[in-house]
Amino acid sequence: MEKTILVKMGELVVVRINGERNIILKTVLGSCVGVVLVDVQRRIGGLAHIMLPKQLKGDDAYGKYADTAVPLLLKKLLNSGAEREKIKAYVAGGACMFGNCDERGASKIGEENIKSTIKVLEVLSIPVVFKETGGNRGRTLMYNMKEDKVFIKVLSQFTGKKREGVLDK
Repeated sequence: MEKTILVKMGELVVVRINGERNIILKTVLGSCVGVVLVDVQRRIGGLAHIMLPKQLKGDDAYGKYADTAVPLLLKKLLNSGAEREKIKAYVAGGACMFGNCDERGASKIGEENIKSTIKVLEVLSIPVVFKETGGNRGRTLMYNMKEDKVFIKVLSQFTGKKREGVLDK
């Protein structure tokens, strides 16, 4: 039996699989960054859909920001029984979705999201075992808990059609 959980912008979800049941964590990313943290041995994992690099003053939506979402996701995994030393990370997204990001003054939010997310993971000493970031196309990220595999569907920039590809760990 398989269940897919869609993680929306600014959300984070932690799950544990038991027996033969499988869970797919899924999100759609543009300039946002998706972070999967997982303890494969304990079969506990989570996904955060990060929208911005740093928390805005007065906003308690911790799942929206790299500097708050990643530590919160880690805390929730540990509270669910994950072993700190066994946790690894998968990171995707951070595309330039609004014009040419190389030009002066253009939006670089995707790039900033990537940098902030990676920095937080480094500070927390969480190894990044998979990274599919940057570029100018959105992505669908799916993490298969049972198989410990990441699947990426890259969206075509102009047509909206999908170019499918499977990237293993």
